[in-house]
This record gives sequence, structure tokens and C-alpha cells, in this order.
Amino acid sequence: MTDDKTLAEVAKVYLNAAATNGRPALAVQSYLAVAPRVADRLIRQAKDAGLIDRKTPRNNPKIVAVANRLGVSPDALREAVLEVANGDLRVIRVKP
Repeated sequence: MTDDKTLAEVAKVYLNAAATNGRPALAVQSYLAVAPRVADRLIRQAKDAGLIDRKTPRNNPKIVAVANRLGVSPDALREAVLEVANGDLRVIRVKP
């Protein structure tokens, strides 16, 4: 088992990345300079310890970029799109 201080750092990095860039596992991996499997294990331990809510939303980097450009939060953008799309966010590519 990993010490509490490390799990607290994992939670801090994970939550910050989840709120800003949508790649929390990669952020933990980079921050601690560990392999992906180790980062996943540490995240799972932090969730088991209650430091990370299992329902923490992750933001797609493209959603974050668009939201930042519009000056709104990614959550506000997602909610607005869901409202307008009646919950259907499937993307259909139209061939030229």
C-alpha cells in the first residue's frame, strides 16, 4: 500500500488535470514519472481511500479548448450542448 502523502499528491494532480485538460491519468504518470500501470494503480488506491470521487468528470481537451476560447467553463459548455442536443452528443462525419 502507498503512503497517505503520495495518495494525496495523486488526488491533487488527478483532480486538477480532470478539471483542466481531461487527461488525469497521464498527468499523474508525468508528475510522478511512473509507468502507466503504476499511475493507474495509484489512482485506484486514491479512489479506494476516498480522495477521488469515482464519478469525477474528465474533460476532453478539445472541449476544454473550446470552452476557454468562449470564456466559459467546460462544464457549462457541456451542459449547454447537452441541453440543445437533447442529450445526444454523437458526432456524425459527413463525407464530402
